[in-house]
Amino acid sequence: MTSNCRRHQRCVDDAVRHAQLVCDDNNSRFTTLRKRVLELLWANHEPVKAYDLLSELQKEDKSAKPSTVYRTLDFLLELGLVHKIHRQNSFVGCINPREKQPSVFLVCNNCNEVSQRNDKEYFNLINNITKKYQFKPSGSSFEIEGLCSKCI
Repeated sequence: MTSNCRRHQRCVDDAVRHAQLVCDDNNSRFTTLRKRVLELLWANHEPVKAYDLLSELQKEDKSAKPSTVYRTLDFLLELGLVHKIHRQNSFVGCINPREKQPSVFLVCNNCNEVSQRNDKEYFNLINNITKKYQFKPSGSSFEIEGLCSKCI
């Protein structure tokens, strides 16, 4: 798990700093394990599968189990610190966890790059639909598959 981002450590540090703030806002503990899983998710700007996270954790702690990773991912998902890319059954770090807008994910079928966008039109559409049907969403994301600009 390596990164192509030139200022990558800054990305990781920002994600950890934002996660600590979100945990503080929610009176939740940002444990060493939760921090480490988040760092591993941000180790590359591509989606990561739970068992890949487990493999990385087991390099540091041979006793790490799948249930540990899944519980940690559930915690991070609940606080909006990560997103699940359902199509790939993988996870990505949230680029703006303190902003409570639904996200659009552009998933490249060729290189597997996932780009997260917080789009005002999508936000308005979700708000209009949920108001129309008197529904209170707990979260929302939309995945669009295709080819990214590098693969077209």
